[in-house]
Amino acid sequence: MTIIISSPFWATWWFWTIIAVVLAIAVRLFIRQRIDSARREQVILEMKVRDRTKEIQKKNEKIEAQKVKIEAERNKVVEQETRKTGS
Repeated sequence: MTIIISSPFWATWWFWTIIAVVLAIAVRLFIRQRIDSARREQVILEMKVRDRTKEIQKKNEKIEAQKVKIEAERNKVVEQETRKTGS
């Protein structure tokens, strides 16, 4: 009678090949997930920057309009003062 004792499955080449393939797939999926996450975050940040830039532009326009109004009022006051002192 012949008894053949084969190696345990974890000591076979096919087991380590499967482990290597599964590990490579897991690493690839992890990297892909990180890249996708970074891209989504970048899009969100770009949207926030765009929104805040619009807000700043609107505020600058409002300030500029106020500046023009103040300058016009100042010019009126100066003109009135020159009329008073000139008369």
